Amino acid sequence: MKSLIKLDELTFHYHSYLVKDNDDCFYFYDDYLPSVYDNPTNSLIANYKKKINVQPYLMRYKDEAIKKVANMIRYNFENVVNNYTLIPIPPSKQSDHEEYDDRNTKTLKLAFGNKQNIEIKEYIITSLSHDSFHNSSTNRKSPDELYEHLDVDEREKPTNKDIILFDDLLTTGCHFKACQKLILEKIPEAKVRGLFIARRKINEAVDDFFDFDDFFSEL
Repeated sequence: MKSLIKLDELTFHYHSYLVKDNDDCFYFYDDYLPSVYDNPTNSLIANYKKKINVQPYLMRYKDEAIKKVANMIRYNFENVVNNYTLIPIPPSKQSDHEEYDDRNTKTLKLAFGNKQNIEIKEYIITSLSHDSFHNSSTNRKSPDELYEHLDVDEREKPTNKDIILFDDLLTTGCHFKACQKLILEKIPEAKVRGLFIARRKINEAVDDFFDFDDFFSEL
């Protein structure tokens, strides 16, 4: 089963909006390569991101990707005993939009079920639908610009101060920083970390694997 990797000082600068020594981010795969089609990680992300309005026979690939990611998350959190809130980074569409895709929420719910020390909260919501970044090379926004598209659902406010934001792909870190900013405005005492399926790889050395259980045991 795939183990988590921690973003370190050698890789932070590849994700321009992240702040070294301030942002703790973890991921499973570091070999996602843009415009490569025969890479297993690229295939996993592509299937995970499949639009919900594709042909029904293609949805099984999306479902299989969600299950695979959920299993990896479950395995890595199996022995974690501290209390955490996991918040899915919301999709680009509002919940009433026909293309709304709650894949991140589905993955977390499948991963944790009724695990007592983990709560899943859809605290961050998209208040203004926009084009997804991965479908447009001209639609890149800064964290502050993306922040204007986000809001919180106070009914889903976390009860834990240790919060983990979950998303599929780490590129610039824009979504993470926008969501982190919003959470810290509402819950200043929170510690916000990031969890990703993969990060974009750009001609880098391979990172060392990180023991997530050791990390949690130090908290």
